[in-house]
Amino acid sequence: MRRKTMAVPALVLSMVLITLSGCSRVVVDNKGLLKDGGKWEFPLKAGTYQVEMTAGGDGASVQWQGCDCPGTGPVRKWRSRCRIDGEGKLIVRNPSLLHLGSDTQVTLKVTKVPR
Repeated sequence: MRRKTMAVPALVLSMVLITLSGCSRVVVDNKGLLKDGGKWEFPLKAGTYQVEMTAGGDGASVQWQGCDCPGTGPVRKWRSRCRIDGEGKLIVRNPSLLHLGSDTQVTLKVTKVPR
């Protein structure tokens, strides 16, 4: 009998800690070929986001819209965290110069994280 009464407070405490700490949630998990000069756009609602991107070839660039977070020029690996206060957007591009570049394989993961 005593074990049951101990389990209930522990369960309640666990639920409170999870609620207070928040939970991370993957909102974009994308992998594919990004054509030369092509782009992917992902609208994002207010929140804090962790971005992980890898790209083959000459790399890809990442740009944030709707916040003051810095993006990047063409890179093969990039990781960043950004807070968006309103609505925003994440744009991944395969830069092109006269469409003479190559397509690139890109893996992108965007996770909404607690503040």
